Amino acid sequence: GSVKAVYKYTKELEYFATRDPLTNLYTQRGFWELLEYEIGRANRRGYKFAVMVVDLDDFKLVNDIHGHLAGDKFLQEVAAKIKECLRRDDILARYGGDEYAIILPYADQEQAFLVAQRINGALQGFSLPLETGHKAKATASIGIAVFPDHAQQAKDFSAKFPTISI
Repeated sequence: GSVKAVYKYTKELEYFATRDPLTNLYTQRGFWELLEYEIGRANRRGYKFAVMVVDLDDFKLVNDIHGHLAGDKFLQEVAAKIKECLRRDDILARYGGDEYAIILPYADQEQAFLVAQRINGALQGFSLPLETGHKAKATASIGIAVFPDHAQQAKDFSAKFPTISI
């Protein structure tokens, strides 16, 4: 029994080392590891892929006005809305407090822009009912970079996100 318990515990540690406990998405650390993997795969197979950063606008106000529980629920719901806009093989991560990062394999800038428009549309139609009777709405700034056009190494991506407002 103890071998099974250790195995289960180890698997859980591995999972939570790369997953955000609030949204169950990959963490920033997991994102960078998966980005390195995708760069290697794209180099071997000769394809482009896009990376996006979705930064929620004025999220701090949700936390400040309605409290952290409402803020947490808001982040979870926004993550679910973004995920609905992606393909099964796309990779979504919680990059920071109110930022999400996305890897879109086999996508160029035009395809990434279409995904950004889908995300924007989903967020425009989203509102979270709050206990106060108010509703929290989401808007976001979205940056897109394409491999290998804008960056050839993972570390180069962090400085290469031209922000687009949709």
